[in-house]
Order: sequence, then structure tokens, then C-alpha cells
Amino acid sequence: MKRFALSIAALLTMASAASAAVIVDDKFNDGSAANGTDITETDTTWSAFNANGTVTIVGGADSNSIDGNTLRIQASGGNTRLVGTMPAITLASAGDSITLAADYRYDSTYTVRSVRFGLENFTAPVSGYAFSFAPGGASTIGGEIYRYQALVGGGNNNGTEGGNSARFETTDPENAVHRISLSITRLANDGLELTAAASFIAGGSATLTTLTPVTYTFDRISVRFDNVLNGNTGPAYFDNISLTTGSAAVPEPATMGLAMMCGAFMLQRRRPAV
Repeated sequence: MKRFALSIAALLTMASAASAAVIVDDKFNDGSAANGTDITETDTTWSAFNANGTVTIVGGADSNSIDGNTLRIQASGGNTRLVGTMPAITLASAGDSITLAADYRYDSTYTVRSVRFGLENFTAPVSGYAFSFAPGGASTIGGEIYRYQALVGGGNNNGTEGGNSARFETTDPENAVHRISLSITRLANDGLELTAAASFIAGGSATLTTLTPVTYTFDRISVRFDNVLNGNTGPAYFDNISLTTGSAAVPEPATMGLAMMCGAFMLQRRRPAV
């Protein structure tokens, strides 16, 4: 009886475990910023969004190469964006999540929040969520998590008011390789929880809860460098970029039925004799 109950419990645990999927796992082993043919990776296509920068793949001969072949972006003027293609993903239910992560290195010192790392919905108006940070230099307000949305007629609503942004302390990330990530999870109240994590964030991570999301759907990876405002030209290096999704644990109907049958069986076994 005990063995039977343990078997049922194990089955329920496996059936109700949260599901996860790998959408992007790009290590640039094929030496290309395009969607390559390396079957050991889940590649995507990377490019500079405008004419203000160049994207190349560098190898071990470059002193800043992170792990073999590494993606390198160099700004040449204006605000430069590195963008990666991805299938549209919607956080449809409470507990659904998406996480963007990468190894990152920057070899110059700028003490302003001039790198923005995040996910966006490219359908007009462009909107998304990101965390920005100073490429170099420690600061008590060196990083920020926020939402943003393009406004009709130009400009952006960057969510700096109304509880839609949160600033955090950073140490100096210059030159070292850091693993950085942004996780977005839909809440039961239809808000979103945004968590930024990096070794240069004081305490390791920072979290923002926004109750007025601008989108639940994402179809583009976006990394922006504010060259015009902050003199940030790079280059910056990224490697081992991953994008994963998760969903809340929801037992299958058949599993629920099995649990009910198991409960009824155990009650019947324990019923005292009359």
C-alpha cells in the first residue's frame, strides 16, 4: 500500500512539473551571426538595427573573445541596437515566464546607464522591458529595470514614474566577463515581475513588479547602446546567448482523475470494519 501511494505521488510530481523550452541557444561555434547549421545549437540571426553599428564574429585571436567565437558589436554613431530574431512568444497565463541571458564583456569605462538589455514587441508601438547598466564604473544608481513604449509622434514612455522602473546599485563590470539575464514572469493579478541578474549587481539581482504592463508578447531580442547621449561606442562582446520559456505547473486532466481514484482507493482501504 505504501509503495503504491509513493508511486502515485511520484507520477503526480512528474506530471505537474513546470514545463520549459529552449528557444535560442547561440554559442556562435559556426562563426556566423546568421542562423547557422550547427546542429548542437539553436541559432538565430543577429544584426545591427540601423546603419550606426557593425556586427561581426571574432575568435580567439581577439583578446576580448569570451568563449571561442564571440559576437562583437561596434557602434559608429547614433544609438546602435543589436537585435536578434525570435518567434513571437506570449505570456498568456499566470506563471508563464521568459528569460534572456548572455555572457557579456565591455572593455571601456562609462559611468552612465548606457547599455539596455531586453525583450520587446516590435509591433507598433514598439514596447518592451529591459534592464540598463553602466558598462564601467561602480554607482549607487548604476542600473535600472524598466518598461518602455514608443509614443505616437516620437519619443518614448520609459516608465520612470508610477512604479514602472527600479534603480539598483552596481559594482564596476569593466573588462571582466559577466553572465547577465532578464527574466519576465506573468503574475496572477496580470502584472509582470521583472528580475535582472548579474555579478555586478549589488546582491546579485534586482526585481521590479509592474501592474501596468505594456505587452505580454515578445518577438525581438534588443540590446541598445546610447552613443549619442553618453559617448558609448563599444565594442561590446556577447556569447552563449540563451532564450528560454517556462510555464506554471498544471496537472493534466487524466492525472487529476488518477489522483482522485487514488484518494478514493486509500479511503476505502482505511474504512473500519463494521
